[in-house]
Amino acid sequence: MDRRTSLKKTRTVTAALGAIALAVSLVACGADTGSNGAAPAAADEPALLTKMKAEGAILGMVDSPPTSFVESDGTPAGFSSLVTMEILKRMGVTEFGALVTDFPGAIPALMAQRSDIRIGGLTPNDERCPVMAFTKPSHVLTYAFAVKPGNPLDLHSLADLAATNSKLGTQGATTQERVAIEVMGGSENIVILPDRQSGIDALRTDRVDAFVAPLETLVQLQSTNPGAFDIADGIVPDLPILAQASVVRNEDKDFVEAYDKIFDELVAEGWLEELSDEYGFDFSLLSSPELTTCD
Repeated sequence: MDRRTSLKKTRTVTAALGAIALAVSLVACGADTGSNGAAPAAADEPALLTKMKAEGAILGMVDSPPTSFVESDGTPAGFSSLVTMEILKRMGVTEFGALVTDFPGAIPALMAQRSDIRIGGLTPNDERCPVMAFTKPSHVLTYAFAVKPGNPLDLHSLADLAATNSKLGTQGATTQERVAIEVMGGSENIVILPDRQSGIDALRTDRVDAFVAPLETLVQLQSTNPGAFDIADGIVPDLPILAQASVVRNEDKDFVEAYDKIFDELVAEGWLEELSDEYGFDFSLLSSPELTTCD
């Protein structure tokens, strides 16, 4: 079965959230929704699912290849997009849109109902779990440093950065920012950047000495920025491995229950493991006892 969905039409709309431009696209998918077919409507169907079936699903995301991004024709793409769309197709949803923000803007967009689900890029924690409903995690991120070619400062950990008074680039409102502030003794040497490409640009122009990002993302960025940076050996030891889940508003917890049932089917069929291998994610880490969840 082709996981990448057959496309019939694309419609692009532009919305705004504060000063952030949000690109929204709706894509109609082919009738093939997998062996289970479309989920029939039921009297106890979650309200969010009913809305998605009628109006299409708007997937909130950040531009973060290979996990989530939007193709030039408006098609949601990347690992998290494919997982989410496959589950929703099996639940009977046939149209999908992408609403793209920076990382800090993703949750406000969800809470303002500009998106229906914020896909595959949030880690459960004590602050988030009480105010939003998390799905089961679809993948796990491990973090690495992008450094100048040859890694002249020999940077491999946040502690190394603190010891050498080096500057770290990271995206704001993230777990890695929070941990970096703790390890580095404050935010003085932390530079907040809007996206991953900006991190590489900051490294190239000496605004930062290292940029921290998921290993899979840095590998992808090397292909589009040849020779611009090296990836420091090993994962960053003082950053945790992070479960990545999708979230909806707290009032839609019944939707999460239905969503997770289909997710379990993808795991049982081997579908998720196959896609994880294709995108370079370690499927076995989903069972790691180190992961933080809302349970």
